[in-house]
Amino acid sequence: MMPLSVAGLLSGMMTLIGTAPNLVAHGELVRRGYQGFSFFSFTPLGIPLLVLAIGYVLMARPWLARASVAPAAAGRQP
Repeated sequence: MMPLSVAGLLSGMMTLIGTAPNLVAHGELVRRGYQGFSFFSFTPLGIPLLVLAIGYVLMARPWLARASVAPAAAGRQP
């Protein structure tokens, strides 16, 4: 479930409505008279971050799998 949650959080950074801070920053810019963000303004930053996170999860997968199984196996009695 952790890889899914990481992907969800990072993909939220790709659009204006993906996360609340994006909307707050857009609203403040518009309120102060500046041009706000467009819908996909955050995509050029979000795509490389998503690719890096996917690469990290794929490389760390064996270590993460061992770490999640070890505590459960240690608690069992033969």
